Amino acid sequence: MRLALLCFLGLCVTTDVLAQELVPAECGPGARGRGAPVGGAAAEAPARAARAGGGGDLFARFASRPANLVPGPALGYTPALAGLQWPSGAGNEETSTASVAVDSRGHIFVYHRPEVGKPPVLEFDATGKFVKAFGGELQIVRAHGMRIDAGDNIWITDVNAHTVSKLDRNGKLLMTLGTKGQAGKWNPASGTQLFNQPTDVGFDGAGNVYVANSHGGLDPRVDKFDRSGKYLSTLRVQPKEGNCANVHTIAVDKNGTVYASSREQRIMRVYDANGALLRTLEMPALVSGLHIDPSGQLWMTSGLDGQLMKVDRDSGKVVAVAGRGYGKDPDQFGEAHFMAMNARGDIYIADTVLNRVVKFGKP
Repeated sequence: MRLALLCFLGLCVTTDVLAQELVPAECGPGARGRGAPVGGAAAEAPARAARAGGGGDLFARFASRPANLVPGPALGYTPALAGLQWPSGAGNEETSTASVAVDSRGHIFVYHRPEVGKPPVLEFDATGKFVKAFGGELQIVRAHGMRIDAGDNIWITDVNAHTVSKLDRNGKLLMTLGTKGQAGKWNPASGTQLFNQPTDVGFDGAGNVYVANSHGGLDPRVDKFDRSGKYLSTLRVQPKEGNCANVHTIAVDKNGTVYASSREQRIMRVYDANGALLRTLEMPALVSGLHIDPSGQLWMTSGLDGQLMKVDRDSGKVVAVAGRGYGKDPDQFGEAHFMAMNARGDIYIADTVLNRVVKFGKP
């Protein structure tokens, strides 16, 4: 691991060059796992200097991590590489695959981490054939979460530049939330419109948009907006302990119930549509990616723990499980980061370490 100490604006952070992230000194590994960007130009420089490639170096780095395989009934889905015909050249070389999403046509979108200025979003048809790449003009610093709303609009988060972008299915920019390169509060009274490490996005049945903040920092929260981008409210995600949390993922149901993770603390906080805490679900593994399917079923990927889980949304009990943990077989992961599901119920999982997408086919 290559470490350096960097101080700016009175705050000293440890820079993990391999992961290209900045970590507040107050927040230890238990809150942030692989790290969290703090913000501003200083956060951008290391990411530009050493791009977020995965593969061999990262895989070897985490290979000695203790295994944490959660037992449970077998899900019974068939694992395989997704078979995406990744293009070559023009900056589209396969890099760390941060997220995956599927639209109403069954087209698969991959949000990855190329050099800044190269297209971070790639589209494939339902057979895996490459369609197009787009988004280079957005100058994404560190790709993280991606979701597709009911209108097939694509929402992507830039966890280092503190922005959320809404694109149409052709890649046209429709809306930007946040102020690029600035981290802070979203406070209409003071006129600030800032995110702090936006990690993920969710939608309720009314089309309201929820943005998760904090990749291990001191400001774990979820900001809520209407479909036009008008700010509505903020709920704070209470860490299990201390002041730091990695709200790595959220899932929102049609009624506005929010499931918000604290990844390394292995919990989900569940809030109602008004932001009141309903319950806390203690989970047996890292809470990396969450998804609620059309039937209301809750799903979870466990990141470096390397599994896919079907979860009871009331109790947190693991109903069924797939995946054999850390490894390079189709049913193993470097990091099961985020997931998506097509209309048939097939599941796609983005692996940030092995630079690939894995498909679990529904029987």
